[in-house]
Amino acid sequence: MKHLIILGALTALFIPGSAKGTSESLSTADVMAMAALLPPEGKTTPGGYEKANDARAIAEGIAAAAPSRERAALMLTFAAYESGLQISARGDGGASRGPFQLKYVPDEVAYSPERAARYWLYLAAESERHCATNPPDEKLASLASGSCQRARAKVRKRVETARRIAGL
Repeated sequence: MKHLIILGALTALFIPGSAKGTSESLSTADVMAMAALLPPEGKTTPGGYEKANDARAIAEGIAAAAPSRERAALMLTFAAYESGLQISARGDGGASRGPFQLKYVPDEVAYSPERAARYWLYLAAESERHCATNPPDEKLASLASGSCQRARAKVRKRVETARRIAGL
C-alpha cells in the first residue's frame, strides 16, 4: 500500500507546478500573514507561528504548491500543529518527518518544504476520497490519524481554524 501511495504522488513531487491548480495565486507574504493569525491548537489567540525559524521557507513551499487560499491555510494549520513549522521536525519515533510529519517518503521529500507540501496535497486528496462518507470538515481524518473514524473532532477544528485565518 505504501508503495502505491508513493508511486501515485510522483507526478506532484517531481514535475514543478503539477500539483498547483490554475485558480488563485498566493505569495509567501500571504501565507506568512496567515501564520501570524494562527493560534496554537485549541487556543484562540495568535501563537507567533510566523516567528518560527523555518516559517518563511515553509510558507514559500505552501505558496508554491497550494491551489487556493483555503487550501494554503489548511496546509499551514496542519504543518504548524504537526511540526511547529520546523523543517527538521521528527515524530512517531522518527517515522514522521519534516514540516508535515510525512511517513513513507524519502528524506529529500519530507524535508523539502515545497515537495512535502505537494505530497501533503496528494495525501489530503486521498484522505478526502477515502473518507468521502464523513461530513465535509472531517474528510481529512485519515490524513491525521490513518483512520476515517479517529481524529474527526481534531480535523474539524483544524478546518475551522484554517477557514478563520484564510478570512473565509
